[in-house]
Amino acid sequence: MRVLVVEDDSDANALMSFFLRNEGYDVESRYNGFSALEALPVFKPDIIVLDLHMPGMDGYECTSRARLPPHSYHGKAVLVSADGEARARYADFDACFDAYLVKPVDWEHMSDIMRSFCRMEAADARIG
Repeated sequence: MRVLVVEDDSDANALMSFFLRNEGYDVESRYNGFSALEALPVFKPDIIVLDLHMPGMDGYECTSRARLPPHSYHGKAVLVSADGEARARYADFDACFDAYLVKPVDWEHMSDIMRSFCRMEAADARIG
């Protein structure tokens, strides 16, 4: 599965990307929401993992735009943030994101989420 990591902090981006590659995912990294949107039609991720607080365009706006035309992204989106109250601030949070992880990331929990997405994808492939 292809995972697009969107995180403005270069160390956090490198760590997340390293972890996901070690888990067997094909990973592409971006450092802001604008470049993430540009990567969608080229990389075609199955999952986007992104930070909430980024300069220019935050993770919420990036995901919201990704789900609309011309991008029409229908894959999974995982929000990662140090802000433990982010879910309460957005009325349509659950419609926008499929999972939410609070920093510092619990890597085992992230691995569980990613595996559950893979199982869903495999089940959809068998049905469709």
